[in-house]
Amino acid sequence: MRALVSPVLLLLLCALLHAMSMTAAADTLSPAAISTGAAPATTAIVTTGANVTTSDNHALNTHPDIDSRLDTLFGSHVRYQKFLAELQALIAAKDWPGVAKTLAYPMKIKRAGHSIRLRSPEDFLRRSGSILTPRVQAAILNQTYASLFANADGVMIGDGAVWFSGICKDAQCIDPALKITAINP
Repeated sequence: MRALVSPVLLLLLCALLHAMSMTAAADTLSPAAISTGAAPATTAIVTTGANVTTSDNHALNTHPDIDSRLDTLFGSHVRYQKFLAELQALIAAKDWPGVAKTLAYPMKIKRAGHSIRLRSPEDFLRRSGSILTPRVQAAILNQTYASLFANADGVMIGDGAVWFSGICKDAQCIDPALKITAINP
């Protein structure tokens, strides 16, 4: 039987695991790091509940684990699971106009030492070839829902190739729109 853990105890456990697992960390640019121009942040892959570590040190969540994590962070996991599946379908179909609708604008993308500023879907479509690199597409297509990483910045695909999160439409932020908030080609 699985015991319930209080949110405070869970946060303390996550902080302890984070401190102990720096060797199982991945260098990524989170949305916060991109917006501030910070260097890549080291993000420990920490999950709740049972997990399995792959040969490349990625923790794989069971569905209840990622469901619980997303529910705790964002209120409901269902929309996030659906967003991932829809994004994967768009990438598989090479539906770049559809992908363009999933981005939060404006967006700054760092590529090969310079920044690309996307202000609109049209900007994205003009540059989609240099943004949706084979590495980024593979990261999206190979991502499983159960192995997503999520923190207060949003949900990470791959090793930080893509981040997505809820974007508030108004001050109440009752129904945030899910959008891609960062792409790291």
